[in-house]
Amino acid sequence: MKLLYFTPQLSNFGGIERTITDKANYLTNTGHHVLIVTYEQLNRPYAYNLGKDVEHIDLGYSFNLLYRYPLYKRIFKYLELLRSVKKGLRKAINLFNPDLIVVTSPDTEHYLRSVFSVSKGKNIVIESHASFGFHFLVKGTWCHFSYLLQRPKDIFRKADLVIALTNGDAQCWDRFKVKKIKVVPNPVTFYCDNVNTNKIPGRILAVGRLNKIKRFDRLIHAFSLVAPNCPVWHLVIVGDGEEKENLNNLISELNLTDRIRILPATRDIVSEYMKSQFLTVSSDLEGFSLVLIEAMACGLPCVSTACPYGPIEIIEEGISGLLSKMDEKDLADKMEWMITHEHERHEMGIKAHKAAARYKKETVMKEWENAYLSVSSNNNN
Repeated sequence: MKLLYFTPQLSNFGGIERTITDKANYLTNTGHHVLIVTYEQLNRPYAYNLGKDVEHIDLGYSFNLLYRYPLYKRIFKYLELLRSVKKGLRKAINLFNPDLIVVTSPDTEHYLRSVFSVSKGKNIVIESHASFGFHFLVKGTWCHFSYLLQRPKDIFRKADLVIALTNGDAQCWDRFKVKKIKVVPNPVTFYCDNVNTNKIPGRILAVGRLNKIKRFDRLIHAFSLVAPNCPVWHLVIVGDGEEKENLNNLISELNLTDRIRILPATRDIVSEYMKSQFLTVSSDLEGFSLVLIEAMACGLPCVSTACPYGPIEIIEEGISGLLSKMDEKDLADKMEWMITHEHERHEMGIKAHKAAARYKKETVMKEWENAYLSVSSNNNN
């Protein structure tokens, strides 16, 4: 099978970049041919190690730089960039001649229509890595209108397969009456057979892109409620992003600079999990939440908001972790329970580790391969 991935970049430390890299490496190691086409890698290094047999082409355009232009020019520049990306993608498709094209970021109508317009006669898979309920940020709150509902439904029906990461996400996609839906979770990159029991006392961990949807501000406020009652405990946030300055300012305002640290994203995330007591997720939305299964694979129990859709399907409430309401007070209560129940926290970590085995590479990667083969025009390889 010859498979072409079309995705923005592989330079950010994120779930999409991690899973695309892992899948591409796995598929080439099992005899398939993989080409990844990006358009805004821009000579930046890969966040995760890409195998030597994986082909990669970057088209060299960045939509992120549009803000430099006045508003009246921005639209024209956007359309110009889109035409350039479309032309480059068409050339890559003609040269590589894939059996299957995988689109990983179906977040604008123009983007998808461009892919379909240059991919005639090819099988196309849409991977839904973000939650179906990805919302617009308006006046500081997330409005409850799916971004997908803002666009014509016909474009999604053209895909040969939509792959959702969770059952909840798949049920939402089903409203569009797409041709075919499969649910396949992301694989965990590592599974620690020996769980470290020599953890740093009082260390709470959070991992993720520092953007608005991850709601690290909610986590910081929640910790501020816990901190007076738990003086030896501290919070470590690992990640980079546009909200870093705002979050550091909030930490200072709450006089928690000696209790909360923000560390840069790292390739050695395993060591961060292994020396922490438990993981927290405070997001408004999670398409899957790779950090949850990574933490569980390292023997960490987790406290997460019960946001759509990943955490509620990954965490077994009271068994492998705790789910909180979407507010800082309940999140604080769940964090404090985890802090003050040492024996139960240890038992949850053991059960979380066992539960994460379901996401091991050798199991999940085969599911992804079979999903691709089910719509590939070349099922002989």
